[in-house]
Amino acid sequence: MKLLVSSSGKALIGASGKLADKNCCCFVSCPTVSLVCDSISASKTKCGFGGFEAATFYLRKDEIDNWSCSKPAGGDNYTSAGSTTRTDEYDPATCVRTLSCSGTVTEHCPICDPVDCTNTYVLNGNECDFLGGCGAALGLCDCFSCIPETVSDTQQVCDDPGCSTGGTATETLQENLSEEYTTALLVSTTIAALPPYLGTYFGSCSAVRNLSSDESSYSIQRFKYKFTIPTALSNDLHIYWTERFTPIGGGSPTDTAKNTVIGVGSTESSLFEVLEPSTNGTTTVVNIRWAIDPACHPTILDGCTPGTSDCTGSYDDCCQVVPPGP
Repeated sequence: MKLLVSSSGKALIGASGKLADKNCCCFVSCPTVSLVCDSISASKTKCGFGGFEAATFYLRKDEIDNWSCSKPAGGDNYTSAGSTTRTDEYDPATCVRTLSCSGTVTEHCPICDPVDCTNTYVLNGNECDFLGGCGAALGLCDCFSCIPETVSDTQQVCDDPGCSTGGTATETLQENLSEEYTTALLVSTTIAALPPYLGTYFGSCSAVRNLSSDESSYSIQRFKYKFTIPTALSNDLHIYWTERFTPIGGGSPTDTAKNTVIGVGSTESSLFEVLEPSTNGTTTVVNIRWAIDPACHPTILDGCTPGTSDCTGSYDDCCQVVPPGP
């Protein structure tokens, strides 16, 4: 893109490929301007336990079991009583699941050795298990046929199951969900997962946001950009462009006008950053234009004073940058 325009809308590039005004006698080579970008991206999907009633995700699930039972066994009663908790948790950043187990159960088993014992509910490999002195006797009371009923989106409860064969039993089992994986947490987790910029400027020149319609997944892209020219100039180079946001699924784009200057002796502009949009869509850099400020002097203007209108002809075309039209 090498077209320079004046305040009157005229092109200022002559046959020689230089910026020229016949009255000002200014000649400045027009450089090639390049847009270079460095981009980063991240994407996350909600994980965890689905709600009992709604399409929500929870990062923690506690199963709390309290029971006691009594059942004939070898002329005496086998009894068992316990309180245990099983906790499953997801890390929202990695979606890695961890399990913890706690609680104890005590037993009186007339046909066992030992007759009385205590087991501890602990993590054994990847599952919760009872470990201790009760051994195979644990579970002789087959009274538990508890089927949880939904109380709310975060809780299920069952009470007082019956025994499949003679005996008595009481049990309260709760399944509690907590720590909802909210959309706000999904957004912050995704942002935290962004890698650092590489600083190589071979990336995509676009910023993107895409939150799924059910808000279960989120992906973003950001970019930094600058403008470069092959060699330094002895004049300021003024650059004008538009950052354009285009919504996903249609809708009118939104434009933001921008400008910068590559100063004398430099080959690149300042650095700019575009974050992911606040709504679904893409932001890009479009409509890039540039113009030279020749910094004319009165001695070569045949009596003209820079910044005034006493030049004959079109002084402003050569010596004063006017932002090009859209």
